[in-house]
Amino acid sequence: MEPASGFVFREDAEHCTRDACAPYHYGLTNARKHLQELGAPEPQLPPFDESKFEPLPDVELNPKDQFWVDPDKLDID
Repeated sequence: MEPASGFVFREDAEHCTRDACAPYHYGLTNARKHLQELGAPEPQLPPFDESKFEPLPDVELNPKDQFWVDPDKLDID
């Protein structure tokens, strides 16, 4: 499957991994397929300009607060 134009897989730790990007890749390629079936042109979007947006805040996943889940007690098969 070829990535939609402007979509790049990055496999380094600073960016999303192939597994993390897979849903976005699927959505973009699926949208491309539907647009082609409808005979509609693909939107030509400018490249993402990081400087126009504030960085996302750092967040702690599963902080030890009243909602904390002990990963050792999860029943995952």
